[in-house]
Amino acid sequence: MIISSPQEMFAFGKTLAGQYQKILLIGELGAGKTTFSKGFAAGLWIDPEQVQSPTYTYLHSYSRSHLTSGEQWDTSMDSNLLHIDMYRIENPQQLLELWLLEQIQQHNFILIEWPKFITEYSDKSWCSLEIQKSWDQERIIN
Repeated sequence: MIISSPQEMFAFGKTLAGQYQKILLIGELGAGKTTFSKGFAAGLWIDPEQVQSPTYTYLHSYSRSHLTSGEQWDTSMDSNLLHIDMYRIENPQQLLELWLLEQIQQHNFILIEWPKFITEYSDKSWCSLEIQKSWDQERIIN
């Protein structure tokens, strides 16, 4: 799939929020992982302005925003979003030391950027997306 702009990446993330609960995001710096994450959060009724890459804190947990008049919750997606960045993880032991595996087990909706060492803990319910820079703002997603 080809994404031509940050707005399309946001919209793609929003669309996948209704289809997947657990996503591994693979891509170099600046590929659009955080923009995708903002869109995914928006698809879960979470304010996308709250979403930031958790590179230095390892993880962020986000809650739903308040609804505007007349809107209703989709109760099939009634959970918080866990957003993890494993860029600074140096070995599998850190997953245990930082309690990341326990956090993963406590959330229904999970995004993991730079998913190092996690593949042995993930199963077929996880969607893996590789985002490659192509041209200017264009991205290729596999």
